[in-house]
Amino acid sequence: MCVAAAVGESAPALWYNEKMNRVTRSATLQIRVTPGVKRAAEKILHRLGLTMSEATELFLRRLIVDQKLPLDVVALDHATFALIMDEPQSTSARFDEKR
Repeated sequence: MCVAAAVGESAPALWYNEKMNRVTRSATLQIRVTPGVKRAAEKILHRLGLTMSEATELFLRRLIVDQKLPLDVVALDHATFALIMDEPQSTSARFDEKR
């Protein structure tokens, strides 16, 4: 059984087959992030029971369905920006401190 997710008249219908498995998901994405961001994200995703690949696919599917980023893009205050741009090791530690 296929499920269609039409996103407006101008966008093409997207077909998802519920029998899709890891073999059919063979496209590769390569991204670069700081090691601290990667570690912090993996820690959170592990608690959620997701892999980085699964979370990325969820992000991309929401992007397709909604035809926009699945998050709000806002200007950061100086403290938050500094936290994100800090050294990878201390960024990971600071994320842990906030939990």
